[in-house]
Amino acid sequence: MLFTKTRVMKRNIFTLAMLLAAATAFTQTSRRTASDTRPARENNKKTTSGETRRSIATDNKKESENSATRTTPYRSTTSKSNTRAGSNASNDRNSRKINNNNEENYRSTRDDRSKANSRATIQNENSRRGVSNRTAVRENNQQARRGYATSSNSRQDSKRVVHNPATYRKYSGHHKARHIYTTPPRNRDYRAKYYPYRHPVNINIVWNRTMHRHYIKMYPSVRRWHYPIGYRIATVSAYDAVFHIGEVRNIYGRVHEVYYEPGTDEYFLYFGAYYPYHDFSVVIPGRVARRFSRRPHIYFQNQYMVTTGLITAFENAPEVVVKRTDQLRVY
Repeated sequence: MLFTKTRVMKRNIFTLAMLLAAATAFTQTSRRTASDTRPARENNKKTTSGETRRSIATDNKKESENSATRTTPYRSTTSKSNTRAGSNASNDRNSRKINNNNEENYRSTRDDRSKANSRATIQNENSRRGVSNRTAVRENNQQARRGYATSSNSRQDSKRVVHNPATYRKYSGHHKARHIYTTPPRNRDYRAKYYPYRHPVNINIVWNRTMHRHYIKMYPSVRRWHYPIGYRIATVSAYDAVFHIGEVRNIYGRVHEVYYEPGTDEYFLYFGAYYPYHDFSVVIPGRVARRFSRRPHIYFQNQYMVTTGLITAFENAPEVVVKRTDQLRVY
């Protein structure tokens, strides 16, 4: 009995000793791990705090650098929307411009086609009726009023189409200008508007057989005269004589300068202004001029005159070469 009790007590003591050893070993290992891990955790905390501080500092620097250009999210969205709206508006404007240009081009081509078709129809009608361009222009000139024509287009067309016969003057040179302008005078349109000529009264010249015979002798280069018997010669101003080149007209105006050429014995009457700014000129042989006065250069100066004859051109200026005394009248 004693033996067994001793054995049990030994076992119990052994187990207690083992338990105490295990407990002491566990406590020691726990203390060691705690002491070993504390500085690592503190180091980790220090490093993470330093890195975060550095990252925060760099972020703050970047934000301070970009603060001038950076905007708030609301503003950035509005700016983007504005840029999109501006781009859309510019695209709309460009598309509108393109459409307008296309419409203008279409209209211009349509107008050109219509003009070409109208011209072609007019030419076909004239050819069918046997009417030439000259007779058509003559009809337009007959319908025009005294003085200025109704439209500038009719003047230009008549100037292009009407036959331009050569001048019949003997002298083809130039004379020295007696009156030298510091500045050139006003243009023809201005003077015609603000300084019109006094219109003559009771001028009724009708194309008849004797007149037809006389004009054949005076102007032999004209092969055919298209005026019918009983045609009334139109009266135009000296300002508008340039639009009736190649036609027989009554031209009225005031003489501003008289020039005499002794080599060919011709007198030159310049209307509208002094040479070379004149609008119309009349060439009179000496034998015809002396029938009006012994001193034609004094007689014709500053006179209001009506000249009837074929309007020709010399150096782009209209003129009439007089051959008979009945072609000149003073009013």
